[in-house]
Amino acid sequence: MTTPLPMTTIIDPPVPVLTLTPTTDTENVRIHGRPVRIWEAADARFGRVYNMAFLFIDHTGSKIQGLIPVPEYQRQSAVFREDSLCEITRFTLEGSTRDYQVVKHPYMLSLTRETVVTMLQPGLYDIPTTHFDFVSFREIGVSVTHLKAVIDVIGRIVGFSDVVLTTGSQPSRVRGMYLADNDTPHDGMPITLHATAQTYNIHVVTPHRADPIKVTMAQLMGLYLDNYNENYYQCAGVIMNINNRFDWYYESCPDCRRKLGKNGGHLWCDHCSARRPNSIPWYKIRVQAVDQTGDAQFVLLGRLGEQAVGMPAQAVVALQQQDRKITPAPLIGIVGKKFMFTFAGKQRVPYQENRIYTVVDLAPVPPELLDLLPQPILHIEAAPLFASASSTPIAEGEPHTPPHQSIATASPASPQIGHSLAKQSSAHTPTEQYATLADARGKRPLLKEQDTPDQPAATIKRKLDFDEPPADTLQRYVSNLYSRT
Repeated sequence: MTTPLPMTTIIDPPVPVLTLTPTTDTENVRIHGRPVRIWEAADARFGRVYNMAFLFIDHTGSKIQGLIPVPEYQRQSAVFREDSLCEITRFTLEGSTRDYQVVKHPYMLSLTRETVVTMLQPGLYDIPTTHFDFVSFREIGVSVTHLKAVIDVIGRIVGFSDVVLTTGSQPSRVRGMYLADNDTPHDGMPITLHATAQTYNIHVVTPHRADPIKVTMAQLMGLYLDNYNENYYQCAGVIMNINNRFDWYYESCPDCRRKLGKNGGHLWCDHCSARRPNSIPWYKIRVQAVDQTGDAQFVLLGRLGEQAVGMPAQAVVALQQQDRKITPAPLIGIVGKKFMFTFAGKQRVPYQENRIYTVVDLAPVPPELLDLLPQPILHIEAAPLFASASSTPIAEGEPHTPPHQSIATASPASPQIGHSLAKQSSAHTPTEQYATLADARGKRPLLKEQDTPDQPAATIKRKLDFDEPPADTLQRYVSNLYSRT
């Protein structure tokens, strides 16, 4: 008797965007590719943003322009972002506008509330990120025939000038910006940015970041970060600590990935204004990183947390079901990892006593910096991963979970770290936690937890040592960092 072959699901291959027409059954086809540029489609006179426009390159190298309403872009931003590889289904098509056409395609993609965007495995396709069919800046300069024309441009931001106050009957704050074309050497455009939206004569339409500015940890607190800072910054660091007091994930909306609340006993998303039958765990890992000059705190959200840990938050939560007070081993595993942390200069609060930088990109540390970063070592006297019930209360607005402790620095080269962290001790000694490099070196405990009748205090005693770099090593680290700008 012949054993029947198992049934398999036949999935139609993705459709090239070059073949899309109004007769295409867009409800039942799918396209694969990456949005390589996303920008604001705005009214230049009033600064009102109507849609987010994007340039999409599919798995065959075909190009098409598209539009997505701002609310839908915010809902899909976790997976639909610049250079992310994704699958798009249930989209619609519109005729391409004659006034502004970045690629030669007669139609545009239109992403609606019904559209489904799914993240694909990185590296699945070799899709270029440069050499598009853009109109050059020189052509724009000769094609404008009247002063009231509104022009959208796409380019790489290569520089900003200082903010200055113009003279005249109505002075205003302006700053200069220069855009360059990645594909055409020496082709660029100076742009004047006015602080008042009504005075825009040219509206910058791309939030695509330029090459980040390289900084050291010691220089971070000297940066002026506000809503007008369009720069991105990058620094190398080794993760020395996981600040787990506020937990490392939250229950998110399946659509927009924002934190869910409760409404009438049901899960509710304020952003989507909708009830949700279930939630998805979403990373929000607070880490402390250090380089040869100092330390800083960063938060890794969503996919960046997954990139650092190496597995989705759902899988890590499954490992933690028995006791939520124990930090899962995959999270402990990121301590000692080295990354280039990139974050945006645009911040709501210019100055904070304890800044936490939201990371927008993680990259490997280049070889010339790798060996120059400090090598932290963790000495453990006793190490159950429990926190006292008298831990610092959770701040308002943070994900609500039982109190957690901070995981101190461990050297990834030490094979006994994981085994030591699993041990428990009946000794009731206070915990010493060090939040900064200065605290660690000065042996100043940040928090001491007392015993409680129902639970003994944690018995981890952290003692952080760092190899003090010689002066020439520190100078070489700074020189190598800035040589990459």
